[in-house]
Amino acid sequence: MAALNNRFLVFLLTGLLSVLLFSCKTSTTEKVESQSLSATSDLLVELNQELTKIVSEDLFPPPVAARIYAYSNIAAYEAICPADTSYHSMQGTLNALHSIKPKQTDIAYQMALITSYTRVASHLVYREFLVDTLRQRMIQKYIKNVDEIQKKAGQEWGEELASHIIKWANEDAYNTSRNMPKYQPIEGEDKWVP
Repeated sequence: MAALNNRFLVFLLTGLLSVLLFSCKTSTTEKVESQSLSATSDLLVELNQELTKIVSEDLFPPPVAARIYAYSNIAAYEAICPADTSYHSMQGTLNALHSIKPKQTDIAYQMALITSYTRVASHLVYREFLVDTLRQRMIQKYIKNVDEIQKKAGQEWGEELASHIIKWANEDAYNTSRNMPKYQPIEGEDKWVP
């Protein structure tokens, strides 16, 4: 049951974020690197699937797992908001989330997405090294033929944004939810165990 809930939560969050990211406008007239929106969507789905494995193995209780997905996906969304004026920051929509802007404009936004998502996720899970390995795999897979200056700017923007989201998460009572007891699977033939 817990696995079903976790998988449902991942697909729900991924679907919701995909709708938020791509429903407003399909034009790419802004300064977005040449990578397509579908590649960004694929990247986000893959990040969430990999995070599900980590969250499941670490036995986070559902309320904590939900926050891990939420904060990581908010970081991803905020990372690419500056790429397109039709995307609006969640500042003011989410309690106490303040918007920040990148210092540079020529940014590899998928690099920023990977960096911010994985830095936030790494901070929130027990086994950070798994998320660090995931970050490196995603960079190798999705950040190809990107100008080094844009890549560095994307990494810097992602790091800055991740720090901002982590600070917000700490002020948003995440640490209180993190102190919940580990999920203890119920044993039985019809029960899921990680």
